[in-house]
Order: sequence, then structure tokens, then C-alpha cells
Amino acid sequence: MFNESHPYPLYADENFPQRAVQELRALGHDVLTLREDGKAGQRYPDDRVLHDAATSGRVLLTHDRRDFGRLHARGEIPHRGIVLCTQDPDSKRLAVNIHTALSNKRNMDSEVVNVYRPVKE
Repeated sequence: MFNESHPYPLYADENFPQRAVQELRALGHDVLTLREDGKAGQRYPDDRVLHDAATSGRVLLTHDRRDFGRLHARGEIPHRGIVLCTQDPDSKRLAVNIHTALSNKRNMDSEVVNVYRPVKE
């Protein structure tokens, strides 16, 4: 499954920006959104989102760092990986940062990767 340029299929939760999804796709990533999966607007619980991402073999993309970080820490839901991102108004930069972070990983199973927006100096 490892591919140097886009190693993992991704699953974007409901609040992940569509523009960043489009930018990731432009970089060659296979991204499925919760909306495309027919689960938007249903108050779908986070544990189910993580479970569905895992059963579809996808790494979860989210800005909900606190809740998904807690789910990971509890260790109750096996998963293919979680990318916890800070908000970044620059969708292209966010996509490139995710792309870079994932391309450096050989195995994302049960791993968490943090992607931070650069801090202005």
C-alpha cells in the first residue's frame, strides 16, 4: 500500500475543509469525505467516524484534535491512522503539509500525526 507520493487513502470528517480535500486530490491522494460517504448532517458520533474510516482502510483527517486525540488515547478503536490538523486558512499549504507528513511515514496503523499551521514570526 505504501506509495512515496501519496501513501494512504484518506477519510475527511465532516468539518474538514473541502478546498483542502480538493488540494489533496490534486496532489494525487485518494480522499473520501464523510459527506460523500452519505453521513453528513446526521450528527454522526466521532467513534463511528473513526470506526468507519478504519473499516474502509483509510486514515482519518480532522481538525477535531481534542476529541479524536482522546479516542486514540483510549485505544478502544483500532484505526488506520489519524491526522490531527490545526486550522489553516491556506488550503493549499494545509494539503502540502499533510502530504509531506504522510509521505514520511512507512506505517500509519494506530498512529497519530499532528499537522500544524506555521506560526508567524
